[in-house]
Amino acid sequence: MEFIVTDKELVEWLEKNLSRQLQWISAADSKSASIYAFGMAMLGVLATLVSSRGLNSVIEWIGAIGAGMLLLLSLLFITIATLPRRKGPKHSLIFFRGVAERTYDEFQSEVRKLTEAVLVEDYAKQCHRNAEIATAKYKWVCLSMIMLYWAILPWLPLVLVLLMRKSVS
Repeated sequence: MEFIVTDKELVEWLEKNLSRQLQWISAADSKSASIYAFGMAMLGVLATLVSSRGLNSVIEWIGAIGAGMLLLLSLLFITIATLPRRKGPKHSLIFFRGVAERTYDEFQSEVRKLTEAVLVEDYAKQCHRNAEIATAKYKWVCLSMIMLYWAILPWLPLVLVLLMRKSVS
């Protein structure tokens, strides 16, 4: 038996789908703030300890450079994750740029001529584009987290060694 969905039902489903896509994007952005804060804090601790206590061996230099590079990569990846994705479906009546491309009168005129079929198409394009955005954001958040976790391996022992050392005055 074939299931027939009306345009009105499709619009309702697509609205919910778009809302879920936007929640995924928001969740990725929320994770970004804490990853960025941890990465910056770790980098700050490393820089402060290295400049005040010095590095006395090749292994300490390797640890500092390794941790620093991994932390910088983490920060780079989280920055890429948080960059706004402004490309959206052309001539959309939903996407903010599509709306802003028109004058108010043009927008109002097109809204008044809107059919459910056109709305279904616009929502479907929005859902697809926002799924692409969520996928990209999560990829970069994941890579950033991996770099942050790997940075802990050289960072923690180096910080402990440097904390036990007296400051170079």
